[in-house]
Amino acid sequence: MSSDFDENSSGPQGIVEVGYDHMAEGYLGSKDPSDPETLSALERLAETLPERAAVLDLGCGAGVPVTRWLAEHGYNVTGVDLSARQLELAKQQAPGATFIKADMTEVSFPPGSFDAVVSFYAIIHVPREKHAALLARIASWLTPGGPFLATWPLTECEGTQENWEGWGATMWWSHYSGETYQRLLVEAGFGIESAEVHEGRERWLWVVARKDEQGRRQQILTRMENLSEKVQLRNQDLSESDAEALADRFAREVIEKMIDEGKIKYET
Repeated sequence: MSSDFDENSSGPQGIVEVGYDHMAEGYLGSKDPSDPETLSALERLAETLPERAAVLDLGCGAGVPVTRWLAEHGYNVTGVDLSARQLELAKQQAPGATFIKADMTEVSFPPGSFDAVVSFYAIIHVPREKHAALLARIASWLTPGGPFLATWPLTECEGTQENWEGWGATMWWSHYSGETYQRLLVEAGFGIESAEVHEGRERWLWVVARKDEQGRRQQILTRMENLSEKVQLRNQDLSESDAEALADRFAREVIEKMIDEGKIKYET
């Protein structure tokens, strides 16, 4: 796999968009609408969801099998994908769903918009330095306790592959290891419910994580501790105790604001 980009491309996201537009039909043809591994995971997820739950499918592709299964089972599904051609096919495969053409790192939803979020083999096409922020945004889109089902690679990699799978298009990936993603999920305010390695033509880590309000509070406190260190580094005249006091005050203000807005719950 090459780590160099075509100088005529519009960057890694451009490679992904053009690539999937070019090979959309071939990629759809490779998907099994009745894939037992995927449908089993969706069935387990569905057991925890309310009737007609709002579900977000990030990187939905042509909608098979995930978006279609969710729509056929009565869920209010929103699919997001970067490829216009993939979304054209998805509308045919899952006519009951709503589709948005967007970069998943730039799309925006109000807090608590979804009862669940799923993402299969998709976040790996986003620059990995954006993954932590994306996971935090996903957490904000979920209702309290909402599940996030996603597949993650086991090893780190970043680069391109020409004529991927013989479909005549270059593709680009960027990802960390499965262990790193479990840590990033916790830091984003999730609690890990299950993490299983699935064997097949490739090995993937399938993780179900849930939005964890207690974890979210701990995430804020950790960030405030990091702020204390940054203040010390950028302001050499500020004492350690003053830096810690500043971070503590900022942490209290942020947490109180989030409690007032109902974004986190406080129990005495």
